[in-house]
Amino acid sequence: PAKTGYTQVEPRWDPATLTNVTSDVTVSAVYTPDVYKVLPPADPVGYTVIVSGQEVTFGQSATFTVEIAEGYSAKELSVKANGVEIEPAEGIYTIPAVTENVQITVSGVVDMTAPKTQIAVDANAWKEFLHTITFGLFFNKTQNVTITAEDAGSGVKDVAYFVSDKAL
Repeated sequence: PAKTGYTQVEPRWDPATLTNVTSDVTVSAVYTPDVYKVLPPADPVGYTVIVSGQEVTFGQSATFTVEIAEGYSAKELSVKANGVEIEPAEGIYTIPAVTENVQITVSGVVDMTAPKTQIAVDANAWKEFLHTITFGLFFNKTQNVTITAEDAGSGVKDVAYFVSDKAL
C-alpha cells in the first residue's frame, strides 16, 4: 500500500513469506522514508548559506544560517524556502517537516562598500575623489594620469573620466 513520504522496499512484507498459517499472523509492510534535498542558492553574492544537512528525511526539519559578507548590508533581507518567507530564531532558519525538495532563496543583500580608488598624476596620487582637478594650475607640461578602482564585493564595471577646459 502507498504511504506518503515513504517508499515500499524489498522485502515488501515482514515476514516476507507465509507458509502453513494456522493462526492469526501480523504482517507489516516494509518502508523506507523518502529523502529530500535542501538546496542553497547556486551563486550567492555578498552572503553564504550554510545548511546543516543537504539531505533531509521525510518529516524531519532542516536548519540553516545566512552569513552576510563584510562590506554588505542586509537591512531588507528576505529568506524564502520554496517561495515562502521564513524568519530566523536566534539567527537560525528552520524549515519544519520537510515533505519535498527545498530551494532556498535570499534577496535584499546589497554591496555597501565604496570601491577603493586612486587618481595618480605621474608620482602624485590622490586617494579621494576631488570635485575639480585643474591640471593646468599644477603642471605646465603633459602628465600621465592613471585612474584605478577596485571593489572586492560586486566589482567595478567601468572607470571613466571627463576632460573639460571649463570648471564644471
